Amino acid sequence: MTPEQKAEVCAALARVLTLEGNAVCADCGQAEGMRPTWASTLCGVLLCMRCAGIHRGLGVHVSKAACTGTWWGLTEELAAFPVAGKD
Repeated sequence: MTPEQKAEVCAALARVLTLEGNAVCADCGQAEGMRPTWASTLCGVLLCMRCAGIHRGLGVHVSKAACTGTWWGLTEELAAFPVAGKD
């Protein structure tokens, strides 16, 4: 991945993370004092760590949970997220 592509992915992730509807976990509504840092890339929602653990236990055929800090270069995963947040 080129530095330009990495910067583009980082900018897209930053936009998703700062959308108003993404300030809380999509499953439990918990804010945890900060924005959720996990996501279900198949469902296109942001999750708290507790709910992400539940999603991981469901299996990748149902929900693929990943920490948003590990998304460098995963443009396909970002494409699953709506551009307007979950509200």
